Amino acid sequence: MNFSSGVRSRMLHMTTKSAERRQTHSSVQSTLRVNHALNVLLLNFVGGQKFALHPQNSDKVLSLESIKQVHLREIEGLMPTYRVRPSALLPVLNSASFLLGVGSSLLPHKASMSMLAVMANAIAEHCNSQLREFNEQDVAEPSIRQAVRTQRDSGFDFAQHVEDAQDPRHSDSHLSSCVRAATTATACLASKI
Repeated sequence: MNFSSGVRSRMLHMTTKSAERRQTHSSVQSTLRVNHALNVLLLNFVGGQKFALHPQNSDKVLSLESIKQVHLREIEGLMPTYRVRPSALLPVLNSASFLLGVGSSLLPHKASMSMLAVMANAIAEHCNSQLREFNEQDVAEPSIRQAVRTQRDSGFDFAQHVEDAQDPRHSDSHLSSCVRAATTATACLASKI
């Protein structure tokens, strides 16, 4: 092997490594931005529900709110480390999710809890897909993996915890589909914007 082919080989290796790091960094940034937006979505949804609160669901709503505030602080603590900016959708997201929460709390108690559980479950499913992507791309960021894992587990736990308060007729309703679609759309848009 002559000098020029050795240099070319090393440069190709360095270029490949650099491209892999950029892709990993991009995945990490997208994950943090999306999880931040989803936490804001759920917290404002809960805020809307609290605004027009049913007395009987206050404890469950407040417990989810405190859990999500911890998750939001954790994500916000990681964002500067990985040089992640919040989504540009936050102003619209704040208003829309608050209004959706107010609207859902005007429904009967079981339907209201179903909407909240549907949103928490949709967020948990999205976190699960992010973890699968990390595994496929061999992303080794333990702090981010742990944050996403914690958010996923708390979402599934909450949905399971309020299962007794859910009305099965409402969990498959058009409104539930809208809440699930809004959550999915938020995740898709926040990853880009």
